[in-house]
Amino acid sequence: RPIPEAIQAWQGFLNTVYGCPGRGNSILCQRPTLLPKGQWGNPPRPYQLLQLAEAWDALASCAPELNEVDAYQYDLVNVTRHILSELAGVYHERLMKSFSKGNKERFHNEAGAFLELLDDMDALLATRAEFLLGKWIADARRWGNTEEEKALLEWNARTQITLWGPKDSVLHDYAQKQWSGLIKGFYQPRWKQFFEALEASMDSHRSFNADAFESQIRTWEDDWTRQTEAYPAIPIGDPVDVACRLWQKYHLRME
Repeated sequence: RPIPEAIQAWQGFLNTVYGCPGRGNSILCQRPTLLPKGQWGNPPRPYQLLQLAEAWDALASCAPELNEVDAYQYDLVNVTRHILSELAGVYHERLMKSFSKGNKERFHNEAGAFLELLDDMDALLATRAEFLLGKWIADARRWGNTEEEKALLEWNARTQITLWGPKDSVLHDYAQKQWSGLIKGFYQPRWKQFFEALEASMDSHRSFNADAFESQIRTWEDDWTRQTEAYPAIPIGDPVDVACRLWQKYHLRME
């Protein structure tokens, strides 16, 4: 039978995210800078985040009836992923305002909230095989016959979703993959280094050296593509439980 809340949710998505031209990018997948620029033709968001939150609310309310349906589980995780990535942009704006005003305590607290949001996104995405960095790497390594071949294939797999070339590649962050493992292992550490560099500049009362930071982070990114640490290739956790928990935690922060 038709579920009115589900119809309401999809109508809400049609009026927001599915009504947008071009591709959607998130600040969390961009190399950290003081003045991030929209990459790869990303247009301004033509809707209010609260509109999308209302559709998210309607979809989450369907959990008692649809929680065993695989398509619903995927949709709920994917919508939650997207709305949290939008919220990351709101958090980032607050962070940059705190930094520009030299409010160290507020900056520190908001940086912690931003990194916690990334932790929550990683845990959410870990519940679905479609969003696992570990599966991507394992699939790439499986094509190799020797350890040398497997390592080369893993480097290619890591590079394609991050730098998309050498460390000075103009295509860095083009892939914009919001995956469990990639958030926890690549995007979050990168943002943490950025926040630490900004806090150090405030503590020393010196201007933030953006060029020096970018040089440092390019080297770090290149090093990451050459690592071989393992990431989970099997989903962990209940997707509906985790998504609904995050809805409870964040839906009132959309206003």
